[in-house]
Amino acid sequence: MRLKFLGTGTAWSKAPVNYNNNVLVEAGEGSGGWLIDCGTTAPQALHQLGMSVADFEGVLLTHLHGDHVFGLEETGFFNFFTLNRRVKLWLPEQLLSSRSGIEGEDIWENCLRGPMGTVQMKDGSPQEVGLGDYFDITFLRADDPTEIEGVHVELFEVAHVPNKPSFGLILEGNVGYTSDCRFSQDRIEWLLDRGVVTLYHDVFFGPAFPGRVHTAYVELATIPREMAEHIVLMHYNDDVTNDELEAARQAGFRVAERAVSYDY
Repeated sequence: MRLKFLGTGTAWSKAPVNYNNNVLVEAGEGSGGWLIDCGTTAPQALHQLGMSVADFEGVLLTHLHGDHVFGLEETGFFNFFTLNRRVKLWLPEQLLSSRSGIEGEDIWENCLRGPMGTVQMKDGSPQEVGLGDYFDITFLRADDPTEIEGVHVELFEVAHVPNKPSFGLILEGNVGYTSDCRFSQDRIEWLLDRGVVTLYHDVFFGPAFPGRVHTAYVELATIPREMAEHIVLMHYNDDVTNDELEAARQAGFRVAERAVSYDY
């Protein structure tokens, strides 16, 4: 399995420094790649890698924030109009409540219907469309592991924004990915106990202010070094300094880098 970060930054990240924290996942050479999240900057980040929104099989969403979902507009439109195909969309069932019947949020009603709900067909006629016209939807559950394009995937819930369903992933049984989350040493311990060897973890470099919805590095720095050595930092702010990153490395952490591939 190969992970390539389209970006390792925050919702505020801007080129050329960084892009939103989205990842291309491939089971191996020649396999159909898929994205973990598809945020605002994903199309531009793909372009920088010589790719486009037509060059992957689908997207798994972890939660509904723009830096994780707003690239779906271009993805859906381009594939719908240019290639006449539906991109695969793997959704935790809490993220499409109107169809799943599970209490939560709704990516169509809350995010995409406004810009994508009506299209003009080639004959000039307007047409109402829905999420299923753009995407081939598969629901995911935290207690039901699945296989996505040759990669074994398990979901687990994380705390991010109150009352906002958010999920992390375990890939191939030994690679963890928190997506956006608040700090929890118990969750880190649980993942390592589950057999996770490498854990990609949300972080920001700054004060641990009240009301934060991401993990502050000063919080992660409190865990034992033997735990830190399993963690790769991601989703960090553009204004992080080289000194801050080097201090994190000296403490045992690794740092994910944009456009770099990681093989497992």
